[in-house]
Amino acid sequence: MPIAVFYDLTLKCDICSYFKQKPKIMKSDVNVLSELEEIANNLWNNFMFQASLGSKELFHSNMLAWLLQQKDKNNKWYIFEKFLEIVLGIEVSSIEGVRVERESDNLDIIIKYLLKEDDKYICKLIVIENKFKSLPDLQQLSENDTKIDKIIKEKEKLNTWSDQEKRPDSFAGKEIERALDKKILLTPHKPILDIKNTNHWISKTYNDNIISLLNAICDKEYLNSDISLVVSKYKEFLEKILRIMEIYTKEEVSSYNYYDKNNESIEYLKRIRIKDLVLKTIHNQISEQIKKKLDDNKYGNKLKSFVNKYSIINDGKKGDIFITAGYTNESGISDIKIVIEKPYLVGIQLQGKLLRYYVESTEKKINIQFAKNIVEKENLWFIDITKENSTELLSGNGRKNDFCIGWDDKEIKFNSFCDNFIYLYKSLDEELTVSDLVDEMVYIVEYVLKNIEKFKDCIP
Repeated sequence: MPIAVFYDLTLKCDICSYFKQKPKIMKSDVNVLSELEEIANNLWNNFMFQASLGSKELFHSNMLAWLLQQKDKNNKWYIFEKFLEIVLGIEVSSIEGVRVERESDNLDIIIKYLLKEDDKYICKLIVIENKFKSLPDLQQLSENDTKIDKIIKEKEKLNTWSDQEKRPDSFAGKEIERALDKKILLTPHKPILDIKNTNHWISKTYNDNIISLLNAICDKEYLNSDISLVVSKYKEFLEKILRIMEIYTKEEVSSYNYYDKNNESIEYLKRIRIKDLVLKTIHNQISEQIKKKLDDNKYGNKLKSFVNKYSIINDGKKGDIFITAGYTNESGISDIKIVIEKPYLVGIQLQGKLLRYYVESTEKKINIQFAKNIVEKENLWFIDITKENSTELLSGNGRKNDFCIGWDDKEIKFNSFCDNFIYLYKSLDEELTVSDLVDEMVYIVEYVLKNIEKFKDCIP
């Protein structure tokens, strides 16, 4: 965020006593400051927000599961019908029953709804993988596919409403077929993860789809007062959270200063316990921008979907690019892996205020030799690629132990994670903009691709 002036943010009501001191938010836009103040006070006095603090992701799953099972004043499945219509574009004339299961078969949400079609009773399934806080990955979706297939195949025809629950009396003696309807990946905003090549998973968002649903069902004419109150408060809470995420990822926000010690706006988010959510969103956005720019630069065919680290190392092909985002140690991560030749990777990793240049492979010994060869043979890597004619190695403080490698003749002190991830790093300029950072990381990726044969020659 642009650094300009410090503003005291005086919090109102109960939030004042909670913070005990007035946090300073460092932003140039007074209007944004005022909006953040309003959002913070609104959230802190919203019982939905307070209830969510125990577990953000579980809360939203539980909330959605409860909501979809509520009937209207006429004892109809009004909310669920609107869910089918607005979120999924499905219209049904008559729903006989709805059941929502949480964490059944280790799936976040399983929705079962009963229809009668051509004299057959069909139990249709909707599976939701909810990723409000954590980031999605293809491996988990693939594992979920296996679980879903098992659910369907175990009982193609059912004589019970569900596996454990008693069916409605009106269906006694009727055979009920089970059919999969939709598999939904639900995220706050559009995820960086490309799911078009998955097994029929579709992407839906809280920002677009769930908010639209809540807007549609806020009409008190259909819902009793208790449900209507819950819906309105949840909608209000959700809109505020999504707005904060939007503020910190909008295009006009230019400075990458989220980890500056003087940026007390991030500390402020920490105090209301949503710092992790915001930083995940920021780094997801950065990764998305890198991906888009590489696609614009004609490297889209090299962008591959991330499953897990070991699948990349073992199955990735020369020149494949894998871009991910994550969060660990109170910092967001944007990570790019480029396959040189199975099982050797080079990559750059943005975490906090550090940009790491690394090599990665399946074994520590071969990875050490790969790193040595890159430095000794070609001086290709572990230097600031963005500086013309640069030969100076990046920083490292590794020690001679099982995890950090160095050799004295070249005074290289490599850092290491988990034996097979060896890196040097540089600290980022405090005035660096997000746009410049994205451009730099894209430039480095293109540099690796242009010199991939030289990297290949360094493989031991």
